[in-house]
Amino acid sequence: MPGIIIDTGRLRPILANLLLEGIWDENVVTEEIVDLVRNRPFPVQIPPIYVSDKKQLAMAAEIKVTNDSDLPMKVKLEGINHQEIFYRMDDSILEVSPNSVEIVSLAISNVKMKDISSLSPIEIRAEVTYEKEDQPDVVMQQTMYYLPQYKYEVISPEKKIVVDGMLAEWTAEWVSLDTRYMSRNPFHYNGEEDFSMQFATAYDEDYVYVGVKVTDDDWYRNGESAHWTQDVIIVGLDARPSRISEMNNGYGRNREWLSLLLTINEEGALYESADLPDGILHQVKVNGQEATAEMAIPVSYFNKMQQQDWQSVRIGIGYYDFDEGGKERNDHMWFPAWTTAETIHGSGMMFKK
Repeated sequence: MPGIIIDTGRLRPILANLLLEGIWDENVVTEEIVDLVRNRPFPVQIPPIYVSDKKQLAMAAEIKVTNDSDLPMKVKLEGINHQEIFYRMDDSILEVSPNSVEIVSLAISNVKMKDISSLSPIEIRAEVTYEKEDQPDVVMQQTMYYLPQYKYEVISPEKKIVVDGMLAEWTAEWVSLDTRYMSRNPFHYNGEEDFSMQFATAYDEDYVYVGVKVTDDDWYRNGESAHWTQDVIIVGLDARPSRISEMNNGYGRNREWLSLLLTINEEGALYESADLPDGILHQVKVNGQEATAEMAIPVSYFNKMQQQDWQSVRIGIGYYDFDEGGKERNDHMWFPAWTTAETIHGSGMMFKK
C-alpha cells in the first residue's frame, strides 16, 4: 500500500493536512502515528565528535538509528557529494527491528587538510519507513547536516574582566564569523567594512563572559522598535549538560536555553532582561564604525542547569545587519541557528578549560 511521505525537517505538525482530500482517513491517523511523527526525535541521529586539531585528517563518527516503536522499520541513507571532505558509510540500507538500535560507522577524511571550522557541513539524506499491515506505510524524510567540531575551550582570563564594554582585559582567542551562513541578500554585502564580527569567551568563579567586536559601516538603531527590527547582536546560550545541549534543535527557547538579543544602544540594550536569569550583566560601547560588547552570565545559573560544577556551554553567535534606513537586512551567523532545519549538532560547543 502506498505510503505517506513527511519531510520532518520542514514541518512536523502536518498530520491534519493529510486528512484533506481523502489522503488519510481518521482511522489511519491514530495516536500511534501522531506519536511517531510529532512526539519523538527523528530516528536517525549523528552524535557530534570534537577534535583538538583543526586540520585533522581522519575522523570517525557514528550514525545512530533508533527504532523505539513496535513496528518494523526500514532506513535508507544517501550521502551528498562534498567538495572538500571524503566520507563513507559502512551501510546505507538498513532494516531495524522494533525496539532496537543500529549503528552505522561514518568514516570522514579531511583530504585537503582544511581548517574544519571553515568547512561547509556534510549532507546526508535519511528516509525512514515504518511498515504497517493493511495501512499506508509512514515514511519520514530529513536532510541532516553534520560536521566534526573543533573543541573550543572557555579559558580563565589572566586579568579580572570588568563588564564595561571596553574589552581591555581580554586575552582569549577571538573567533571570526565568515560568510558561510550569511542569509537574506548576499548581493548587498560589501565586505568586511560593511560588516565583520569576532567573539570570545572566558570565565571566573563568578561569571561566564562573552565578548564581541563588531564593525558596521551603517548602524541602524531605534530604541523604540523591536530588537529584531534593528542592528542586534544575537547570543544563544545553552547551559544544559553537553549530551543535551549539543543536540538542541531550538525547542524551549528562554526556558531551557537563553536567546539574548543585544542592540547597539548603550542604554537598555538587552531584550526582555527582566525575564532572564537574575544577575546578567551587559554593556555596549560604540566608537565610529566599531562597537564592542560584553555580557556576563552568573556561574550559579550554569551550575543549576548542569546540577554540578559546570563543564560546558553551547554558544550561538550572530548579527542582524540593517542598512539603508532599515530597508535591507543581512543575517550573519557563526553556525546555522538551532531553530532551523540546517542546524549542525554540536556546533558552538565550548568546554571549560
